[in-house]
Amino acid sequence: MDKELISYLVERDDITQLGYVDRNTLLEYLYNSKALIMPSEYEGFGIPPLEALYLGKPVIVSDIEVFKEIYKDLPVAFFKSKDFYSLKDELLNLSSNINFENVRLLINKKYSYMESAIKIKDLIKFYLE
Repeated sequence: MDKELISYLVERDDITQLGYVDRNTLLEYLYNSKALIMPSEYEGFGIPPLEALYLGKPVIVSDIEVFKEIYKDLPVAFFKSKDFYSLKDELLNLSSNINFENVRLLINKKYSYMESAIKIKDLIKFYLE
């Protein structure tokens, strides 16, 4: 991680850096947070930003491909991966003026277990025919 970014984060008392936390603790942190920042360079899917959005929290994620695909239709802010100044700009422009009820509806529609099961069933059917 960039030394300047580490220095910036360490000096702030309103930013908490987390390693692994259990699910209940994670949800508690998300619920009580001002925002979720996920500066991943690599990610499989990245569920915490969806959970944060669902709880009505603003989200800032790196502009890696998987995030751009998953969150393209959702009100998240993207910053240039590995670019401290880009992240800093997004932090300074953080907005909570988002209709999170609409966001919840979109998440429920797009990422529900039922929708996922239907997509998987359709893919299996397509490849078996």
